[in-house]
Amino acid sequence: MNTRKERPIRDKPAAVRTINAYLRLRAPKGIIRKEFWSNDRIEYLRTISETGKAAIKSLDDAHEYAAGSRSLRDRLTFAPLKSPRKSKDTPQTNVTLGAGSKKIDLSIPLVWGDMSFGAIHAEAVKALVKSAEATGILAGTGEGGLHPDIRGYTRFNVQWASARFGVNLETLNAGKLIVIKIGQGAKPGIGGHLPGMKVVGDIPKTRRFPEGRDAISPAPHHDIYSIEDLGQRIWALKVATGQPVFVKVAATNYAPYIACGIARMGADGVVIDGHLAGTGATPEVVRDNVGIPIEIAIAAADRMLREQYMDGEPLRNRVSLIGGGGVTSSTDVLKLVALGADAAMMGTGPLVAMGCVMVHKCHTGKCPTALATQTPHRLLDNDWATDRCIDMVKGITDELEILLNELNVDRMKDLIGNRGILRGNALNQETMEILGVEPNAEGLKKSRGFFNVMDEDEDDGREFWTPWRTEHIEALAENGEAMITSMGSVGAPFVEPPRVICDWIRSDGAQVTRPSIDPYREEIESTSYLAEGQVRLSIPAYINLSHFGDLGRSVHEFLARTAAASGIATVTTPDTMTDKMKKYGRAIWLDVSQRTTAIDAELANAASALIINAMYHDRLAETVRWLKQAYHKPVFARIAPTRNIQRLAVRVGRAGVDGIIVREHLDPETNEIIKDLSSDEYYPLELAVSIADTALRTNHENGQPLRRTVNLLAEADRIRGADDIFKFVALGAEAVGVGTLALIAAVGKTHDALMTADDVDFSSETARVRFENLVWGLQKEIKLLLGAAGTSSTTTLVSNRELIRAIDLDPAVRELLDVKPAGV
Repeated sequence: MNTRKERPIRDKPAAVRTINAYLRLRAPKGIIRKEFWSNDRIEYLRTISETGKAAIKSLDDAHEYAAGSRSLRDRLTFAPLKSPRKSKDTPQTNVTLGAGSKKIDLSIPLVWGDMSFGAIHAEAVKALVKSAEATGILAGTGEGGLHPDIRGYTRFNVQWASARFGVNLETLNAGKLIVIKIGQGAKPGIGGHLPGMKVVGDIPKTRRFPEGRDAISPAPHHDIYSIEDLGQRIWALKVATGQPVFVKVAATNYAPYIACGIARMGADGVVIDGHLAGTGATPEVVRDNVGIPIEIAIAAADRMLREQYMDGEPLRNRVSLIGGGGVTSSTDVLKLVALGADAAMMGTGPLVAMGCVMVHKCHTGKCPTALATQTPHRLLDNDWATDRCIDMVKGITDELEILLNELNVDRMKDLIGNRGILRGNALNQETMEILGVEPNAEGLKKSRGFFNVMDEDEDDGREFWTPWRTEHIEALAENGEAMITSMGSVGAPFVEPPRVICDWIRSDGAQVTRPSIDPYREEIESTSYLAEGQVRLSIPAYINLSHFGDLGRSVHEFLARTAAASGIATVTTPDTMTDKMKKYGRAIWLDVSQRTTAIDAELANAASALIINAMYHDRLAETVRWLKQAYHKPVFARIAPTRNIQRLAVRVGRAGVDGIIVREHLDPETNEIIKDLSSDEYYPLELAVSIADTALRTNHENGQPLRRTVNLLAEADRIRGADDIFKFVALGAEAVGVGTLALIAAVGKTHDALMTADDVDFSSETARVRFENLVWGLQKEIKLLLGAAGTSSTTTLVSNRELIRAIDLDPAVRELLDVKPAGV
């Protein structure tokens, strides 16, 4: 360990508070928000960080530690090898990284995650590097350059990120290796972000960036747009420094293929960062919806690297694999190693060891434990923090030795890729085949059909509009900006229980072979065009509150006015449309499906589109033809998501409609999906939309696919935000109708009971601003998801199922969606 004297802390205020003890954890009062980094995980890490000794002392303890968690990793259990250990000595925990001349020995298969000076305080940066030096593991600098006080140490990597903050030849030679950062697990497909309020003190000098300005890295490297470009950067860095070069990517759809490309380009290692990874600042919609679990990415990459050859040897022999994302314990390390990683990467863990209490405020600079703050009045005790990290490594080492002994494994090296010690629990067969593990005695998750896709123990008592969902919507309504947050995900299906099929679907983050599009610097088009351009929406969404009881005409006037200002549309009926609303006609879709008498010509002519209910019309084609001749407006026909959706969509499409709206019906009193509207059973909306889209594409009229002239729309009160809208568009819908989402945004209400005019106050200016902010916020979040996925417009997203993947979803449901499983 380097023992040189450290520089004194400059300008230390007299009233500074030194943090050298753990803050007390609050006992949760009810379930406010599910949290992956729960109190018990934090207490576990505190225990080993205070004692330096094992807290998990047996395989039974390991099983107990994982109990109750939804993550894929915690659904894997250990199965000892049948043959006993050959040696009576303590199992060897060391591994080696790199396949070239400059190999790096690790005392255990663990590296600290990349955290930059700026994202965390200088004292935390130094504690990570000093603890790595003392324990024989490896730390990471992140993309913030090198703090002067760590230049005398060597057990860290130097990151070459897209913005090149603080990078020069001296910096690149300072550590053990160089990591080219292409992506990270908490925000695949977008660049790093250090809010301007944290760009203070020595940080601007280290980053070579103006003080007080947001430091946002480009989403792609602007000199890396292909795997060949990446190969040139790898070669150039090796020639310039002589250092080993690893490449860090996020765990996304094509991670196995990207890993093989990186290996062929001469890198010494691949770092894959998965979903559940933490970060200092990220858009919440990206954190919770983009990327796949590290377990699947590592297993798939290891398998493909072993199957692909170069110069007569497997690519796996040429590179080391490091996997991260929600690594919490020694058991997580062992599971990732068994799935194929040479080492596990842990970023949030050492922060917890240094006092993190998971308040998700890193991006604000108001960290109560002085880890992610730059305030001069609160300072982390460097010696205390370093000791906590050192003892944490000692505790994990102790646990690894105990668990290796019980697994009958002599050396950690023998465990790499040895999936035989793992068993799957509560996972479907398809997921276990992707992971390469066998089920335990009760490990197969049984199919429960198309409607009961939730786990059996989660069917009762689930709150649909969870607190974190409503908090997110209200934040959009207040600010009109994409919500920025920090640390790991709290979303379904890996933390919160899933509520709808969308919760099993993950979006892609583009990397290297299909670079992302920078939503902060490049133009991304969120507009949706319907009825061959006659109807234009600023985002692929519209509002329908026409069925919410008696909201009153004044409410619909409000909706029409604000929808017109926001560039979207609202659905109203002849009974609620007023003369005042006519001037906002471009934003009004008139629902005449319940009309039993003649339609008022003035109202119909003022609207931009008409909606009828196809289920009520035996002579649908004649009705559509008459409406078009009479009013010269696009006609959309609403259908229900019945089990005969395939035939129904084709029949309605051939009736000459401009669009088909698949509407999910909810009982306004119970908020439950109504399945007894006819003798047919009903599909979940995601399935119905996907099947209808495929049917319209494969059936022709006048020599061309019906889908070319017929738009497809999805409509439901349970659409919760930009993530659901994005996924429905990828499944085939060109626009998505929302209900409750708009109510929450405008007035902070959900429809637990039937709404009446007395329940809702839309009259205030605040309601109008909140409603418009919702649209702008959704637009920005949709653009973030589009850019991260590497597509520049909503048009290219429609029916683009290649941009989404399913995670452990019932294979029968997944096949009907026509979506691939992650890892394939």
